[in-house]
Amino acid sequence: MGMSWLLGYTPHRKIGASGNILISGSSTFNNTYVWQGNSVFIPKWTKFCNTSKSVNVYCTNFTTYYNSAMGNTTIPVKEGVPKQYTYVAKGDVNEQIFLYSSKIDNDIVEIFIVDSNDVILSQVEIVENLYFYNAPSTYYCTVNNSPNFDYVYFTFGDDVSSKKLEVGTIVLIKYAETNGDTDNVSASGTVTKVNDVIYDSSGSVVTNVYFTNTDTISQGVSYEGIESIRNNAPNLYGAGYRCGTLTDWNTVVASLSFIAKSKVWAIS
Repeated sequence: MGMSWLLGYTPHRKIGASGNILISGSSTFNNTYVWQGNSVFIPKWTKFCNTSKSVNVYCTNFTTYYNSAMGNTTIPVKEGVPKQYTYVAKGDVNEQIFLYSSKIDNDIVEIFIVDSNDVILSQVEIVENLYFYNAPSTYYCTVNNSPNFDYVYFTFGDDVSSKKLEVGTIVLIKYAETNGDTDNVSASGTVTKVNDVIYDSSGSVVTNVYFTNTDTISQGVSYEGIESIRNNAPNLYGAGYRCGTLTDWNTVVASLSFIAKSKVWAIS
């Protein structure tokens, strides 16, 4: 685990189950129902849950339930609990920010530069290697796992390859904590509550819509095991992301944790 970075390989952490829930103005989710209210906005990171709040998912893409929409609108979700962390920079070269939790899902992480009122000024792009960039006026950072998955850390630039954090710069990190494969949602009709305040296009709080999942929210995974890392890290290094042979394709595809099963073939 500690040496895999030398081969350019990042072992995956826990990853939350993925799926969809539905929003409708009809309590029965009638496919012919037409929503007559104002358009309803579901921002990314909006939280949903079951009645007892023991099952938690969140929206992964901004979704709108439009006025005059017929039937139901699909909201993409992942299992987990959204979190955020605010950090005030010291101004160090290659400054690092540490988040301590064994549950962090770094499959979806967003990093912003904000002002003192949390108004977003810019978004930081997450990259594989800071040294590949020649943009000293642009914020980039890398994300790395600890050797035992108990924290992740973010490394910013040095003002040579990319912009370093100045003293007092405020960094907002949005992420989620997940239980991975142990919290797949196997039963339909489980996620029925929104656990956040949502608004419509007039700025009013929305309370007269309904939510449900009609399918499973599944394929959550635990940490990548040592044997998998031992196999995938050198294979991926050997393939070099070239994808020039059948073996290369098999290796690169197999290294993606969100792919459950694949078939690769080639024409010679």
